[in-house]
Amino acid sequence: MSGVTFTGLASGIDSSSIISSILKQRRAAQVVPLEKKITELTDTNSSLAKLQELLTNLKGTADGFREVNGSVLAKTAVSSSESRIVATASNSASNGTYNVNVLSLAKNGSSSFNDRFSSSSQVINASIDNGAATIDRTVSVQIGTGSEQENVSIELTNTSTASDFVSQFNATSQKAQASLVNVGTTSAPSYAVVINSNSSGTEKGEIAISVGAEITSAGGGAFTASTLSQATDATFTIDGVSGVFTRGSNSVSDVITGLTFNLQSTGTATLTVGDDGPTTSSSVRTFVDAFNEIVKYIDENDLVSTDESGQQAVFGTLSSTSLDENLLTALRSAFSAASTSGNSVNTLADLGITTERDGTLKFDASKFESSIASDPEAVRTITKNLGETLAGVSGTIAQFTRFNGLIDIAEQGNQNQIDASNARIVDLEKFLSQQEQQLTAQYSRLESVIGKLNSQQSALSGLL
Repeated sequence: MSGVTFTGLASGIDSSSIISSILKQRRAAQVVPLEKKITELTDTNSSLAKLQELLTNLKGTADGFREVNGSVLAKTAVSSSESRIVATASNSASNGTYNVNVLSLAKNGSSSFNDRFSSSSQVINASIDNGAATIDRTVSVQIGTGSEQENVSIELTNTSTASDFVSQFNATSQKAQASLVNVGTTSAPSYAVVINSNSSGTEKGEIAISVGAEITSAGGGAFTASTLSQATDATFTIDGVSGVFTRGSNSVSDVITGLTFNLQSTGTATLTVGDDGPTTSSSVRTFVDAFNEIVKYIDENDLVSTDESGQQAVFGTLSSTSLDENLLTALRSAFSAASTSGNSVNTLADLGITTERDGTLKFDASKFESSIASDPEAVRTITKNLGETLAGVSGTIAQFTRFNGLIDIAEQGNQNQIDASNARIVDLEKFLSQQEQQLTAQYSRLESVIGKLNSQQSALSGLL
């Protein structure tokens, strides 16, 4: 930092303004271009990050076209009797008709003790000897069988209430729920202790209860009898397949690939699986919209225009990189590679997907649905090829968006330039600060010399 100076007192020169002007010119020539470069590179990286976001969205839509996800062809399942079976189909389902006869429904297990309590705080059995063996004072409940089995033990004393039993059971069990059910009236309540399994089917929902001897024999006894509605499995047959199917749930998804049917009541229903043109068309339109958003974003940010004066060029944030153009070329190559041959439907254009003059895609939903109706397998093949090429693990989009992919490399290259420019600015500012000190010192010496000369002139004038 320069010392205190008295600018122009001797010479009449405004050295401070001169120094400021010199430094301003040097800063404009050396620092400002670097700052402008940093701003441009930062804006470019922001635009690349947005482009990566748009590409990730496109990849998500194209991923649904891949065979591993059942392809883009949506399916619909129709039941001839939804009061018996309600069905849904995923993209992996095959077209066909299935006759299903529901023999029985799966249900949860339920058990209630025959004892009745006038209030939730009524003691279950006040005559229990608290010194009796624990096993004789324990209610044991088994839920499920085999590897699914859960055992719950509730130890009672002569002060245990109906509410205590319910609370202790629910705090212990993960597979069943106890509750107090008022089978009486509001004015004259009569509570029953009820236990319901959380799952249907015998494997997960079956209930078995045993009560210790002290509980059932002390005084008048308690929990001596119970009413059980045992869990059952769902059973059904399918025409053309021998044997009876047994499942622990009324929702069945592991019998016919891609088809889930929910059993509602016993009886027969015909399930028909077919192509869902409108839903498939909607998925493809989402893909087209995602691609068009990328094209429009690149066009907007790759533009080179002029400022209001018409003299200065204004460059878009992506105009300094060719990565965006390479991206569009790669995407369009994937569109061409998706084509097949030998069918009535062979290209994306046959599906109603065509390219406009501005590079965006146009989608004809009516033509697309017609192509599904005429040759669904060709549609599946073309869209599957497109999905694999674009959204596969090593697909076109991944080459740009993955870690250390092309966008990452471009952003890191820009960041390296930003870091180097910032470091250069720091060095330049130090140099300019040193120059300011040197110029200030030079003008101070000049003022000192002129001041001495002025003094000598005054002295000579006085002598003369």
